[in-house]
Amino acid sequence: MRLTKSKTSKLTKDDIFANNKFVKKSAKWESSLSINLYAKFLNLTNEQSFLSQFPALSPQEQYVLLSLNDFWVNGNKITVLDAADSMYVFSRASVIRFFKALRKKGYITMTVDDEDNRVKFIEPTNLLLSYFKKHEDLMIKILSN
Repeated sequence: MRLTKSKTSKLTKDDIFANNKFVKKSAKWESSLSINLYAKFLNLTNEQSFLSQFPALSPQEQYVLLSLNDFWVNGNKITVLDAADSMYVFSRASVIRFFKALRKKGYITMTVDDEDNRVKFIEPTNLLLSYFKKHEDLMIKILSN
């Protein structure tokens, strides 16, 4: 369909978007831009120098850490059971298994509550803070290019 304007008629909005090529190209361009940024991010994070600094994390462990970070950013303390219950993607047993693995790798610590010895809080370690800082630096590097 070719858009032309005759002397007697005006182009309407429907005429302009009837073929929808511009909209499709624009959406495709935006999609490819975000894919390119994500690809750059993956390439940078997969560098040997980046991976050698930190113990390897599974995608599930990364999800758990990001979920915990939502609590920590707001300055909230989170208990093991509250955190496990807040992650609807996995069962409570799976989340607690991820916590144990993350503690073993040195990303989190569990401290006992002073008032109730049954309650344990999950807290980030310096290793986890430096891991998040490294990701922040990578994102800044990607967005600045």
